[in-house]
Amino acid sequence: MQHSGSTSNTLVARSPRRTARLWRAALLLPWLVACSGEGRSPELGSSAEALTDPYNPGHEFDGKAGTEGPSVASNDIVHYSDPALCSDEVATFLIVSTDSQHHYRTLFNDQEVRPSTWGSYGTKQFSSRPACAMRELGASGGHGFVLVGKGTDNVLYASPGSWDPHMHDGTPVNPTADTAWTAIDSTTYPTSGSPALATNAATNAMVVTYVNANGGNKVVVREHALPYEQQGSNWSAEIAAPALPAGWSGVGTPGITWEPNFNNLFQIVVHVKSGTQSRLLMTYFDPATRKFSGAIPGSPPGWKQLPIADTVDSDPALAYSPTLNTTTLYFRSGTQLKQTSGYGDFLGTNLVHVVGTTAGVTYPNGTGGTQAVSPSALSIPLENSNNIVIARISTNQLWASFSEQDAFLVP
Repeated sequence: MQHSGSTSNTLVARSPRRTARLWRAALLLPWLVACSGEGRSPELGSSAEALTDPYNPGHEFDGKAGTEGPSVASNDIVHYSDPALCSDEVATFLIVSTDSQHHYRTLFNDQEVRPSTWGSYGTKQFSSRPACAMRELGASGGHGFVLVGKGTDNVLYASPGSWDPHMHDGTPVNPTADTAWTAIDSTTYPTSGSPALATNAATNAMVVTYVNANGGNKVVVREHALPYEQQGSNWSAEIAAPALPAGWSGVGTPGITWEPNFNNLFQIVVHVKSGTQSRLLMTYFDPATRKFSGAIPGSPPGWKQLPIADTVDSDPALAYSPTLNTTTLYFRSGTQLKQTSGYGDFLGTNLVHVVGTTAGVTYPNGTGGTQAVSPSALSIPLENSNNIVIARISTNQLWASFSEQDAFLVP
């Protein structure tokens, strides 16, 4: 994260009120621990849970934010699509973005130390945002990941790569591919097919999800067993979710996350539209049975509308926090990013807060010839926090917002 003096590159200082709250948090924490399960059913939890600072609701992401770019700011690229995030390591994550030539570029953030420039992940051109998820160790011994994207030929491609095997030594290296881009199959998606990707906690299953508008209107998944490279490019055939409600069409890229806790299912949220109306719908996928499911494994699958009153203008992004036991949903509303959290099927029932109200940045909404923005999110331990959301801002830079420490948040 950059620390220059310009507005877009300035690290937003942690609010002075946080110091004043430290002693209060110390007193409050035992109460939170004692009461966080109050009223919680053994399966679905309390609807009172949310990603909220009880002392200053609506300012959960005001403590730390700034542009994410290489250590030499002048080597940043102009970002032409929404980014991807992936990680399975404390305080370390990979950003994948798209440059003006439609190439995917990588930036390895190792405990807030970054290379001097963006890395290149081949010369293949893409027409969708990238998707990224973690897998088994790569060929180099570094943490392994997989990228998926829709090529300019409208075919979905995947490539496994590896992180720097020598992490946390102060010399981060951008990753490279272990295996070249390979088509998932020959199907083309002229008007849909922008992928999202996630891995389960056991690291034995990876799932890609996207809207398939070919001859219909459906959300689908494909599963790939892990270890990835032992299976080759062996993605399952498309598995269709229950039909979307009549008159509604899936748009953009779904959000997906692995929700362990009570159900061990992939949680999927899709943005749907009907004329000028817009909604978010949620369902679940069980990798053990390769079937869609209700919130309880094996229960009848379906779509649940998230009861969010705020206008939804972007793809959703999901991140599950193992410390708060909640999924946080992020979306753009107008030129603001917003978030709400919930446990299991309670996602969407809690208050919605603006992300980074004091940052002074705006997120393009597609007017004036600019490409509309959608966020990407991640939950990893970082400075006692767990929640990161990143998106392009009006200067075509990537802006990352980090949540308050978990001790300040009502889980």
